Amino acid sequence: MSLCVLDAVYSINAKYDSVVVRVVHRYADWAELSSVLLTGAALSDAISPRDDEQTLTSFLDSIDSLADEAFAGEILRNKQRTSTRSRVLKAAAVRQTAGI
Repeated sequence: MSLCVLDAVYSINAKYDSVVVRVVHRYADWAELSSVLLTGAALSDAISPRDDEQTLTSFLDSIDSLADEAFAGEILRNKQRTSTRSRVLKAAAVRQTAGI
């Protein structure tokens, strides 16, 4: 679910392949979740349920010590905002969405 939330929020007004995929992969690498990023022939196999998926609680625990700016800049290396008006970091929106 953590990667789904990242994908959904970072997809807002962004190019999928050049922005969203990179953000999701950066977090997955940092959180050591690379085994859940399936590609190619692996996608034809049954993939759910998986023992190595990260719950939203685990996701929130993993980023708990990071401020939104640090999560955006150091981990995701992307400081995009949800809109030019709200000025909310997408990293903050990810945390809020996961918390809900």
